[in-house]
Amino acid sequence: MMSSLVSPHIIISHLKDLCQRLESFGIKVEDARERPQISPVIVFKSLLLIPMLRLKSLNQLDNYLRLPEIKRFIGSKRPVVVSDSTMERSLKGLAIDSLRMILKAIVGFTKAMGYHKIVLPSGRKLTAGIVDGSTIGKKLCSVFYEIGKVNLLIDVERIQKGGKELEASWKLAEKHLSDVDILIVDGLYYVKKRINWIRSQGKHILIKTEEKNLTIIQDAEELFQHRDDFKDEVEYYEDSQVREDGKKYSYKVWAIGELRTDGIDYPLKVAKVEMINLISKEEETYYLITTWVELTGLEMKQIGQLRWRVENNAFKKGNEQFALKHAFINDEHGWEAMTLILFIGFNLFEILKTQLREEGLIRTIRKVTYKWISQLIQRSMTIVYGADQVICLDSS
Repeated sequence: MMSSLVSPHIIISHLKDLCQRLESFGIKVEDARERPQISPVIVFKSLLLIPMLRLKSLNQLDNYLRLPEIKRFIGSKRPVVVSDSTMERSLKGLAIDSLRMILKAIVGFTKAMGYHKIVLPSGRKLTAGIVDGSTIGKKLCSVFYEIGKVNLLIDVERIQKGGKELEASWKLAEKHLSDVDILIVDGLYYVKKRINWIRSQGKHILIKTEEKNLTIIQDAEELFQHRDDFKDEVEYYEDSQVREDGKKYSYKVWAIGELRTDGIDYPLKVAKVEMINLISKEEETYYLITTWVELTGLEMKQIGQLRWRVENNAFKKGNEQFALKHAFINDEHGWEAMTLILFIGFNLFEILKTQLREEGLIRTIRKVTYKWISQLIQRSMTIVYGADQVICLDSS
């Protein structure tokens, strides 16, 4: 079995260490209940088990919290650590600012652990931020996602009824831009005043678009079509690759820098990417626009493809493994609190997975899934905390 490769005591030790790192920041988790018999901290720790154990509802968590190993892990001697009805009441008044501070603290200690940068094949190191719209808990929202050696879900902003994705997304960008080197967005975010603002903050933006009618795209395309006449200015690359989703593509990249356009105070670089799926022969062409003119065209392509991590690692896997689309609670405040707790759990998973890889404990496993990590945590709790009954692991 895969889990036999890793000592349960190492798993629990890592989890305890991560919790102690969070506690060292002195962040108080509070809710609006008057004179609660069960501490908000206990409620918070209990709710974190939803993403850690891949649970699908508060009621399912209620049942798990009756198991002796879970109670010992949480640190509670109550017959039931906390009921689903108490969790729901707590969520409705849980201090949102405290949860955001915890997420910020996670960003802080991933930096201290050296996990906040991704290394491109060229050797360039950077931290990328991605902002995008999604549906979580049956509510429309924008999400800020940070990509480094560890990928982190950072924050969420509700898209109000009749509201627009851009409004929510720019709020997130304003709050978290300082933590990244470059913001990766799609063509919807080609807003000149925002591009100027990002560059004025000493940061960069990379926009992926299929829009051919933009003046700057037309200017670049004219140069690409006459590449032989502008060999010193136009970069060109041609090769094949296997993407993170396992699909093999051939690609061509053209790039030109130091372009100017009305309304933007800074020079831009444009790349054109043509990709062909070597199995289906499906073709895709898109453009990349960035303020980071020192990047090569190949680096622009590699950074642009980091958006797939949001689709595959966060939203798709988050829904499959953490039930991100499931409505744990309908209350608006409770939804926001639960979403941030799911993000915290996702991030702890990512850190734990990276630690195990770096220590060589899972290097023989081709693909480490959230299901596998979850089962590993469950088995570790059962062994370390001496359960009186065994947790039944689902096979889904």
